[in-house]
Amino acid sequence: MGMFQYLISEPLQYRRASLGWFRFWQMLADRTNGAFDMAYRKLARVWQPIVALPPSDLLGPSEIASVVETLHRDGYAGLPYMLSANDLAEIKRFCSQRPPLDRI
Repeated sequence: MGMFQYLISEPLQYRRASLGWFRFWQMLADRTNGAFDMAYRKLARVWQPIVALPPSDLLGPSEIASVVETLHRDGYAGLPYMLSANDLAEIKRFCSQRPPLDRI
């Protein structure tokens, strides 16, 4: 009963089919220790092509390639520059003005 509620009942209750879809793929990723992610990414390209992004003003092509390589290798990457105090203050201001999200 728990899996039915997790994958079907709650998404229907909240009227969010994407919640059930997300939970299904998250469960597969967890149970395969992440090995299923690459297969999903390849399959997702069929119905959702990769979006071409505009060129970056902050990073050059070699820096972008380095960040992408690190992301593929480690799963995360720190950017090669730091945010200014004004940028951090703006982010904090924006986050504090957002209403809290309801827990599902």
